[in-house]
Amino acid sequence: MDLNCPFLIGHYLSLPSFSHKIISRGPVELVEYFLDEKRAFAVNFVNNDPSNDAKLKSIMEAHLTYLYPYIDFWPKALALIASNADYGRSANMAIDMSDDFCKVADIKTSRLNWYSERSALLAIYMSAG
Repeated sequence: MDLNCPFLIGHYLSLPSFSHKIISRGPVELVEYFLDEKRAFAVNFVNNDPSNDAKLKSIMEAHLTYLYPYIDFWPKALALIASNADYGRSANMAIDMSDDFCKVADIKTSRLNWYSERSALLAIYMSAG
């Protein structure tokens, strides 16, 4: 495992350089925390501009803008999430993000197309990155 990624995330969070070794679930927990912070940033970014008519575009851009300084190690962070045995947590994070997209776009879906709407928005976001 390349420890450069968790080290940089720990640095971003102003943690000591060895923090990825003492956190209970290891480096993946730092990546998850980073993703939670990115999500909060994007939602706050969109909610703080009530005049914004293109909220869906804005929230996707906010997610990507937040990642930009860390783009060099982002593939390693995704690999940590993908290799994690707790796929449920990773899936829930993706669903939460797609739910944010639906909320800001004011997409009210019926029970039948709930998954397809969120999957389509995640696909659009992932293709932009």
